[in-house]
Amino acid sequence: ETLEKNETWKTLSASSPPRESLTLFYSLDRAIPFFLKGRGSVSHALQLYRQGLACLSVDSGEAVITLSVIPGSGGGLMPLPGYPVDLGGRAGTYVLALPYGTSHAARLVTVVDGTRVLSVDFATLDRHVLENESPVWCVPASGLDPEKPEEASLWVVTDRGDTSLVTGNLEVTKGFPVSTSESLSASPLPDSGRVFLPLADGTLRAIDSSGNVAQVTVPFTDPLKSPPSASEASARRYFAAYPKSFSGMLWLMDGAWSLLPGWPVSVSGIAFGSPVLCPSARGMELAFLTQSGELTLRDEAGRIAQGFPVRLPGVFFFQPAYDGEFLWAVSSSGVLYKVALDGTVLSQQIPDFTAENGMVLASDVDGDGVPEIFVSGDGNALFGYTRAFALMDGFPLPIWGTPAIADVNGDGTVECAGVGLDNRLYCWQFRKKRSHR
Repeated sequence: ETLEKNETWKTLSASSPPRESLTLFYSLDRAIPFFLKGRGSVSHALQLYRQGLACLSVDSGEAVITLSVIPGSGGGLMPLPGYPVDLGGRAGTYVLALPYGTSHAARLVTVVDGTRVLSVDFATLDRHVLENESPVWCVPASGLDPEKPEEASLWVVTDRGDTSLVTGNLEVTKGFPVSTSESLSASPLPDSGRVFLPLADGTLRAIDSSGNVAQVTVPFTDPLKSPPSASEASARRYFAAYPKSFSGMLWLMDGAWSLLPGWPVSVSGIAFGSPVLCPSARGMELAFLTQSGELTLRDEAGRIAQGFPVRLPGVFFFQPAYDGEFLWAVSSSGVLYKVALDGTVLSQQIPDFTAENGMVLASDVDGDGVPEIFVSGDGNALFGYTRAFALMDGFPLPIWGTPAIADVNGDGTVECAGVGLDNRLYCWQFRKKRSHR
């Protein structure tokens, strides 16, 4: 009775035979149904359609099977051959893409069962594994710019502070691993050929590509629960941090971790995550969102920007994303907010969506110079929207956590790789637009 009231069902069932013995409806909006999980050509073809209805009827000893499907618009994205890949264990919450110069031998990296690092060759699907005794974080070795997978590409850091610089094939490079004397309080931050480790004693350690360890002098003493943020504006490097404590302060620092004038500033309430650095024509600004929905934007001197603070209705468990012009935030009840830098707010409800855990990110995937917005939450669904709140063709995708969205193999098109709750690694390729907006 419920299905018969659904407009999608009405569209699909219009061509079904009058005397069905069995009717099977599927939708890819939440997950891949069991009968489409094969790797055959039929399964791959049917996955290009968002909804379908298969009907079996038996009349006078003759069995008739009909299939009705709803196609996409021809844009959007398409699944890549060979994917999804079974991870052989419990999937982590993120996927990293490691592209390589001119070699086109890209790698996709994720963590399986919390301790095992898995590197998958993007093209051949060959695997390399690095086993660890304790939970690990993986972050790209930014600033090293490797040209091939045999070069240093990835930082692997255990929660005990044991740090290795590894290749794309997960081979540990010379001089590693190195160890710190403290466990980590938050995930590491890669920056300019180094990795910064927030430690449980409130200090910060920097490790370079030669294995040298140095203590970083920071102006705060409380341990970080989320990693510092890093960005650049007008050829200047900035770091920002939120040591979550009763004092509730935001800290903005220069490239040498020295506190800038006007900082720190207080936070009005509990918050989660790292400050959002927003480089623009106005210089470097810092955005921050509290759990209760107070969004502030401050300039380099700590002054509140005109139009802020903004009060967003709802409860928020992670920080917004900055797309170069707008801030995008998602409430726990699934409301997507678009906030301009003058404080103007637009919003839209994401259907059947909650986000006590999740993320929002911005990336231009069709080459038109305008970023698209990607949101994941508590379920097995990644949503993709244009700046105009239009759901992108092919979305939602049956993955969760933080995907890798990048031109992985250097062919000029962008891929999206992520893990599903079925513990498989998925990968799609976006189609470029033929003309600019």
